[in-house]
Amino acid sequence: MRVPSAKSWSSTIRLPKSTFPPRTTPADQAKYLQRCSDDLYAWQSKARAQQKPFVLHDGPPYANGSLHAGHAVNKILKDLICRTELQQGRRVQFVPGWDCHGLPIEIKALEQVRAKSEDGEVNLDPIGIRRAARNLARKTVKEQKKGFREWGIMADWDNPWVTMDKDFELKQLEVFLDMTRQGLIFRRYKPVYWSPSSKSALAEAELEYNEAHESITAYIKFQVVAVPEALKAQGVNTERLHAVIWTTTPWTLPANKAIAVSPELEYTVVEVGGEQLLIAKSRLEHVAAKCAFPESFKVVVESIKGSELEGLTYVNALHGENAPMQPLVFADYVSDASGSGLVHTAPGHGMEDYDVCTKLGIEASAPVDDAGCFTDEALPHNPSALTGKSVLGGGNEAVLALLGFQVLGVHKHEHKYPYDWRTKLPVIVRATEQWFADVGSIKDKALKSLDNVKFIPENSRSRLESFIKGRSEWCISRQRAWGVPIPALYDESGKAILTQESVSHIISVIQERGIDSWWTDAQDDESWVPASLRGQSPLKRGTDTMDVWFDSGSSWTQTEGPADVYSEGTDQHRGWFQSSLLTHISASGLDSAPFKTLVSHGFTIDEHGKKMSKSIGNVILPADIMNGTLLPPIKRKGKATGPPAYDGLGADALRLWVASSDYTHDVALRQPVFKAINSTLLKYRTTLKMLLGSMRESSEKVQLTKLDSIALYQLQQTQIGFAEACRAYNFHKAISILNRWINTDLSSFYLEAIKDRLYCGNGGGVLYPIFMGLMHMLGPITPSLVEESWEHRPQWMKDNTSSVHPLQRSTDELRLLTYKFPASLPTNISHLMAANAAIKIAQEEARAEKLIGSSLQSSVVLTLPKESQDLFQNYADELQEIFVVSSVEFGSGEERVAEWKFKAEFEVPGGKGTAWVLPPKEAKCPRCWKYVAPTEDELCGSNSGNSGRNPSRAGQYKPMPNETADDDQDLDDNIIHPDPPDKPTLSLEPVNNNDPSIERLGANLDPFESLPIKLHFSTLKLFEYCITNCMRNAFVALGPGDPMMDVWLPMILSDELLLQCTLYTSAIHMSTIYGIDVMQSMDVMTHRTETLSLLTKRLGDPNHTVNDVTLTAVARYVGQVILCNNVEETKLHMDGLERMLALNPDFEPGHQVREMLFWTDVIAAALCHEPPRLLTKRPNNRLYGNPILQAPRSTIGIKHYGHTP
Repeated sequence: MRVPSAKSWSSTIRLPKSTFPPRTTPADQAKYLQRCSDDLYAWQSKARAQQKPFVLHDGPPYANGSLHAGHAVNKILKDLICRTELQQGRRVQFVPGWDCHGLPIEIKALEQVRAKSEDGEVNLDPIGIRRAARNLARKTVKEQKKGFREWGIMADWDNPWVTMDKDFELKQLEVFLDMTRQGLIFRRYKPVYWSPSSKSALAEAELEYNEAHESITAYIKFQVVAVPEALKAQGVNTERLHAVIWTTTPWTLPANKAIAVSPELEYTVVEVGGEQLLIAKSRLEHVAAKCAFPESFKVVVESIKGSELEGLTYVNALHGENAPMQPLVFADYVSDASGSGLVHTAPGHGMEDYDVCTKLGIEASAPVDDAGCFTDEALPHNPSALTGKSVLGGGNEAVLALLGFQVLGVHKHEHKYPYDWRTKLPVIVRATEQWFADVGSIKDKALKSLDNVKFIPENSRSRLESFIKGRSEWCISRQRAWGVPIPALYDESGKAILTQESVSHIISVIQERGIDSWWTDAQDDESWVPASLRGQSPLKRGTDTMDVWFDSGSSWTQTEGPADVYSEGTDQHRGWFQSSLLTHISASGLDSAPFKTLVSHGFTIDEHGKKMSKSIGNVILPADIMNGTLLPPIKRKGKATGPPAYDGLGADALRLWVASSDYTHDVALRQPVFKAINSTLLKYRTTLKMLLGSMRESSEKVQLTKLDSIALYQLQQTQIGFAEACRAYNFHKAISILNRWINTDLSSFYLEAIKDRLYCGNGGGVLYPIFMGLMHMLGPITPSLVEESWEHRPQWMKDNTSSVHPLQRSTDELRLLTYKFPASLPTNISHLMAANAAIKIAQEEARAEKLIGSSLQSSVVLTLPKESQDLFQNYADELQEIFVVSSVEFGSGEERVAEWKFKAEFEVPGGKGTAWVLPPKEAKCPRCWKYVAPTEDELCGSNSGNSGRNPSRAGQYKPMPNETADDDQDLDDNIIHPDPPDKPTLSLEPVNNNDPSIERLGANLDPFESLPIKLHFSTLKLFEYCITNCMRNAFVALGPGDPMMDVWLPMILSDELLLQCTLYTSAIHMSTIYGIDVMQSMDVMTHRTETLSLLTKRLGDPNHTVNDVTLTAVARYVGQVILCNNVEETKLHMDGLERMLALNPDFEPGHQVREMLFWTDVIAAALCHEPPRLLTKRPNNRLYGNPILQAPRSTIGIKHYGHTP
């Protein structure tokens, strides 16, 4: 028989082939998106029509601008939740919504009208404003809807709910009617937050606070005209006595009606410059300093209780010569924490002031107009002095100028102050006639209803509860034209009429004529007046509209019963979450919340932690993530020219970014993150291409090997962990589990191990269940990729009409999840992987000496304790495949004579095993490349047909077809393989789910019952690798005993932060061993993020004291930063370590921790070209005195990953 030359064997190799492309064309992307979103939603609505739906109620985006990254986090998170529930076999109902009323839309619409006007003026009546705003909102809804659909969002896009639609507005008015029926709606003249920039009242939910607002503050004296007998008896001169107040809003002094004191505080009277001043005793020193009292001031009254000041009256000089006497009142909000202990009280400009004065019959006044300027009533005897001046502008100075000598001191004060969250400008408190909803009477019910609500994250519960507890009245009226009108009528005197009858009648007219008729109909049109009120004094319709939070808060009327999930940003605890709960409790007739689960997410921030803002210029658009322009352009080949090209991976890139982010915190947008996302998505594509090109129908007839069983078990555990994380809506952990499996278990282990079978053998393997399992897990995350992969499946799969589309398959249909593997398998895998890791370490040493390239250029000898031998012998016939080496033997490696050999130890039952890596004993087979052939250029037994493998086909190799050939060609004739068994066999048995003694697989995978976090199997491998290898080697010289087991392991297992830091260390080492770019490894990214998050919380906790665990975690983290050659970050964290120790001078780390701090210090010094910092009080003089440390820093060789400084 003629043996082909080595060069010709390549034509007999069965390489993977598939029509799956490297990238998707834009046309195909649109096709796949259509299938995986609109078509899938329609399918499940029809196929599962009889099921009770899972309802995710959409918190409406505001229809006034383009989509940004925050929209992407919000909508994709909702889609991930819906697709997860779809995989649970449920029918999903997700109807998108839009919030279309309110000031921002009105202002933007008017700006557009002004831009088109020749003179820049806008003179529109209310109906003109409404028309312009409606057109803008309608256009924005259309644009946003298009953008959402391009992200692969699965929803009922043809039937959205929109707050400006007639049906929605009528249901909202019905909610208002129900609240009116219960007496919860009322009108009152009282102070509210007022935005001069918006010219409208605001609710608390529409405020944001500027922590650095600067106000003018002043100490003012008011002339006292009458004093109680207790003061007279102590020598007080009434004509010379003044009450000293302190205010941060001098512009409110014209509206002053009283001075408030605390009955519990002690007050004093002092004489300064011939005048007597009443001040809180505990504030005297502060006031004296601020107002520059001379040192010679005299104390007239040492102390008098606030309660004894009852009856004191004074006059406000701003009220003119005939100013009325005003009282001193008691208030429990007065304290001596600031000011003078006497509080200027203006019931028209303060909520607490209003409450105190109303009880005493003191009327409120607010001489300020809608634009925030003084009116004539501010200074009736001299109106021109203040009228028209802005209270937030020159009004403060003008008032202080009028008071003249009564001003004792003026200063600037930085403090927290409310701003209009839309215009970003300060607001004021101003009494106006407004409509309110009584929240105080129903908030206890609202709080009680939250007991049955699940919160994600759980700590968001207290946030919502705190907002509700702080509410008593909700100002629901707004002075704008674009909104739903408050259905009130007014008589000629301005008295409001709002009854159940009148509201019900107005709703019926709106239903007939449309809501715009409220503004277009004549004011004397009696059609709007109920019959019982006609024929009396004329009534006219009001112009106030409802708060937009009342609009969206009524959206629970769009669902039948409570929704399963509400999901929005954390700011909606004060907004939509709260308004929905309050209106539902008020009007639904139920004592339950409108949601069963509340999921809140953080904001999007840039790499510096700043909120995305157009003014800052740090906004990143979702399209930038999808088209790849945030990454460097693709390198061109040769001398190609033209505009740069980018590796845009479409909606899946955007979706994977959201799914990989921990949405319970703010989500940062950084280029390294997007590079990692891009690499991960490309890994998904290459893995799927490999599977698509390698699956064969004939594989189902081949008996499973032990390696296949390991692969199936790893797949099963991954699917269990992935499904559990998704069911908890913990998507970033699900992605971490998936990526670990793909990178470690699948790509680096199983696919590598079965290459010989795929390329040179009979195929076999379990690629089909792996492919289907991977597709199922990718379904919620990258549905477009799943659609594309399904399109390119082999023809034999297309011909199988019983195949269920991966996106239509429920988790319960995954048969693998119901298989029971041998109880010993998890432990066996753990020890096999430990041996595999040790072999890789030894091979790396050989590779560093340039003794081997491929792992097949080595053979392995395993030296094992007696207790472990049966375990490894059970896998003996497959170990060379599992370890991807040419041969595996058992025995003593010490006694083997070889040109070279390297060893590494690993933990096994009975102690330690040793993996010896040696040169192969035989020649390289020119076909399979294993070193198992008798001589060079001669085939090995497996490929020559001399090992009982169908000898009739020996030597009958034919060239393999071209890789681009059709998948339906019969390739079995082109390769020698064993005859298939009569019946397919599986080493699996179905689980008897009715047997109470059988625990569901995956429930107890963690052998460390007391670990502070639950370890998935693949994470456990990282942990075991760290314990058995990198940490033990690092601490080999730390003294007597076993520091690893005696010190470090117990410490690691007791603390979540240190455990995460350990996993981060292991991930870096494992990535290096398996040739994965450390900076693009999802394992590294995941555990680094977790470590930093926990470290930030730990160091930010004022109750936390520095201890060995925290120091160890910081030192370990710094060590990894050093290995990544990051000088600046190393300096930053070393500064932090130094501060931690400096702030805790009495704390002395333990011996082992001091040693770790020493080595961290020395290596950081070498990297940063600085002397060591001598971090502890008792440094290791033996080590610090080493001559090497006296050498120039640049001469100390510290080896980094790919760098040597």
